[in-house]
Amino acid sequence: SGNAFMKNKQFEEALDQYNLAIDTSADGPNSHIYYFNRAAAYRYLKQYSEAADDCLSSLELNDSYDKARTLLVKIRDDEKKRLAEDKEAERREAEDIIRQADEYKDSGNAFMKDKNFEEALYEYNLAIETSADGPNSHIYYSNRAAAYCYLGQYSEAADDCLSSIELNDSYEKAYSRYGLSLYFLGDYEGSIDAYRKSLELAPDNKASLSYLAKAKARLAVQQENEMQDDMANKLNLGQEGLGAGNGEEFVQDESGEGCGGESNELSQSRDDEGEGVEASYYGFSPPTQGLKGFDPPAFDPFDSDEGDEI
Repeated sequence: SGNAFMKNKQFEEALDQYNLAIDTSADGPNSHIYYFNRAAAYRYLKQYSEAADDCLSSLELNDSYDKARTLLVKIRDDEKKRLAEDKEAERREAEDIIRQADEYKDSGNAFMKDKNFEEALYEYNLAIETSADGPNSHIYYSNRAAAYCYLGQYSEAADDCLSSIELNDSYEKAYSRYGLSLYFLGDYEGSIDAYRKSLELAPDNKASLSYLAKAKARLAVQQENEMQDDMANKLNLGQEGLGAGNGEEFVQDESGEGCGGESNELSQSRDDEGEGVEASYYGFSPPTQGLKGFDPPAFDPFDSDEGDEI
């Protein structure tokens, strides 16, 4: 009955019949044939491991049954062929995934050039969703960081830069954009470290050179302000203690000097540093007013002739 099903290429039905034959007589005088026939059915169903096991069972019962030995060789060849085919299929699938992700990235780059940053962000999201850890994924994260920067979302940009660096720690653009993100987040020390790494990888990067100098200058101003705040606080505490000791209320004079608060000069110097000062670099508004000699460069570092990156 099983053989009849095999002739009609009804392999599942044939397998059922051979199972019944083996269940009925697992080690009888013809059982090696039952195992051999079931191995043939398994082979047609591409269940090569089960087929090989049945061939071995057939040979254990009759080691001179050459049909089982010949079939075993064919089955093992089939297994090797299938493994090669599976690897090739996986390779093609991986290439298709990368190709699709690159298409999303290219679309995002086109939107970036047109300053459609929200649309660019959407395309980069698709690229990352398609291939989050592929060979080009560090570019997707870095490019999305650029879009986030243009949209003023610096924390998200910094996170994407770190993801890019984790995937490729020699990708210079991720460090320069990380430095930029930290700069606008007010982490000037972190920004300096990132730009230094960027310049290790690309010593002639004008943008990194410029913003490294900016970050150093801003850090100096920040440290100076912190020192002045500390001095003002100590002066204020001293004057409050003096007033309390005399039993009199301390009143700040109109000049604001020496009266437990910031002087007009100090207050004015902070205003000069103000936030939201307009600048052209990166399309952002870096707080650079009052920092002489640190004007933004007159080019857009997101333009690129590399084709696949921005």
